[in-house]
Amino acid sequence: MQQRVYHVTREGLAQLREQLEQCAGPLRKDIAERLHAAKMGPNPQHDAEYESARTEQETNERRIHELEEMIRFAMVIDEERARSSDVVTLGSRVRVRYPDGAERAFQIVGSVEADPVAGRISNESPMGRALAGKAVGEEAAVRAPNGLTLVEVVAIE
Repeated sequence: MQQRVYHVTREGLAQLREQLEQCAGPLRKDIAERLHAAKMGPNPQHDAEYESARTEQETNERRIHELEEMIRFAMVIDEERARSSDVVTLGSRVRVRYPDGAERAFQIVGSVEADPVAGRISNESPMGRALAGKAVGEEAAVRAPNGLTLVEVVAIE
């Protein structure tokens, strides 16, 4: 079985490590203390606080496992190389023009760091896939739920 690779920027890897430190440290300790306090109640199996803490513990442990895996199999994106590329690649900052003349800028990142509101789109998204390998002046056909849209690559930064 092939292991998944998680493409991340250096900043993104640092954020994953910070999240892991928080989840495995203070948050885990806080949950354990709440569980202990809830167990001291009269009927811990039916106590809402106990059940809530157990659910939170399961969620936190699952997140710790996910973060450990992402960090272990992280591949850091070479943003410097992406900046010097003539085509859109992972790590590129790209500006596109829509048919109505509106322009929008994106950075192409791995799915772990995707945040469309902040202009960070996944290389696995319809827009990310369509832009991959395109040069300035080329058009990309983006397949989205509302149909096909053509965008022009205006700049790669």
